[in-house]
Amino acid sequence: MGGSIVMSLVCFLCGGVFLAIGQWARRRKEPMHFYSGTEVAPEEIRDIPAYNRANARLWSVYSLPYFLSAVIGIRYPGFAGILVGLSCMPGIFFLLFSYHRIYRKYATKP
Repeated sequence: MGGSIVMSLVCFLCGGVFLAIGQWARRRKEPMHFYSGTEVAPEEIRDIPAYNRANARLWSVYSLPYFLSAVIGIRYPGFAGILVGLSCMPGIFFLLFSYHRIYRKYATKP
């Protein structure tokens, strides 16, 4: 029981971090960047509020499996571990693919 509570707490914290990133993206005035150490110049994006809202949705959706795992993990820790594993690894590729789609959609045309 103690291990399942720890796992649920960790999943909840991870989901909270991803949700916080989404909320931060929604409130930013400048374009939200995705990669660490990079910046997206305002001149690169034609509709900054819509671009930031799309980024916020991306991070909010990514947080959902972690919150679900936190709830499930109290009763079924093994199933929650599988859910986190399946959402974490492919989820990284989902984030990359989705972010590049968002960027292409809102980028200024050359």
